[in-house]
Amino acid sequence: TFGEAFKYWGDRHFERRDWHYGVVCIGDPTLKLSRFMTNPGPRFCYSISPERDAKIDSTTPIFIWTETDSADSYILEIYKGNSLVWFSNYISDTLLQIPEDKLQLNYSYKWRAKAYSGDECIDFTQYRKLAIRDTNSNYLSDFNIEYYAQDWGNLGIDVSCEGNQIKIAGHEYMKGLGTHANSTIRFDIGGKYRWFTSDIGHDDESNGGNGVTFEVKLDGNSIYLPGKVFTWGTAPEYIELNVAGGNILELLVHSGGDIDFDHADWADARLWTDDVGIDDNLVSVSLPEEIRLFGNYPNPFNRATTICFNLPEQAQVNLVIYDIKGREIWSCNQTKYYAGKHSVIWGGTDKYGLPVQSGIYIIRMTAPKYSGLQKVMLLK
Repeated sequence: TFGEAFKYWGDRHFERRDWHYGVVCIGDPTLKLSRFMTNPGPRFCYSISPERDAKIDSTTPIFIWTETDSADSYILEIYKGNSLVWFSNYISDTLLQIPEDKLQLNYSYKWRAKAYSGDECIDFTQYRKLAIRDTNSNYLSDFNIEYYAQDWGNLGIDVSCEGNQIKIAGHEYMKGLGTHANSTIRFDIGGKYRWFTSDIGHDDESNGGNGVTFEVKLDGNSIYLPGKVFTWGTAPEYIELNVAGGNILELLVHSGGDIDFDHADWADARLWTDDVGIDDNLVSVSLPEEIRLFGNYPNPFNRATTICFNLPEQAQVNLVIYDIKGREIWSCNQTKYYAGKHSVIWGGTDKYGLPVQSGIYIIRMTAPKYSGLQKVMLLK
């Protein structure tokens, strides 16, 4: 039952100090009164800045999170995909500016802060994603358009199709493409980019109509299919699509019925390089020369540990945890990773999500022409 499931979840997570998320979901009315109380309750670790899905222009942003009860130090972690690319030393403050040369323009990252009491991690923030943009390039509205056609009006470059500022449900944009259904906009991106991102929606300048849908094609294949119908006043939706290796990018808008009032925007449309050596403007980072399982940190561990490995090229990787008797406990199988440094977190649970006992376990990593083993110790 729901109650049994919640009790089981609570028993597992209470000591990890994230029980309050579940209480909020259940709807404990006392939490809603906390602002009126002298002591409103325990302080937990929450991300403050940069905000979720932030797009920033600096490679040395300041990260801020909240103070945590019983914590005497914190660690800031920065990830690119699933790979840990940088982490701080133990610090006593809840604010840290990242050093230079750690982050790069046109890359997306995610970050979190972890609170420690001594050597024990007692709380941590949820991951937050941010993108660091180069304001001088990579907006699609600055690219040469190979072809475009639309059923009414003219294609707007950094403006709507009627020449106004791009605006979707009150959200204003300085950059983007303003078009009208039905339309096709085609770019030759030359296989140089990894991600395409945009806010899509119905422009505010046209009140009415049956709405529009959006589609994205890469080399003739649809990678974002028409689905949600955007009508006037509908909030913009952020899309993030993998275009790695693609040459021809097509942006299509379809009418939801007739074409009356079908003003549509590809707002803040951008291409991102998120791979090594694709864009000469990015700092070059050498790739690993061989496949290697580094093991895990911390080791021994109490609640969760991070398994690290290198790949010189894209490959399917299997990670399996065995107990000392050779029984399979947990696995992360047939996952494709790009070339580079990667990390996977094991939370000390079995394949059913149940906590395992203290003891020695074996990490086995297999990939094409590679097999590696590493011991790990769980202490509770």
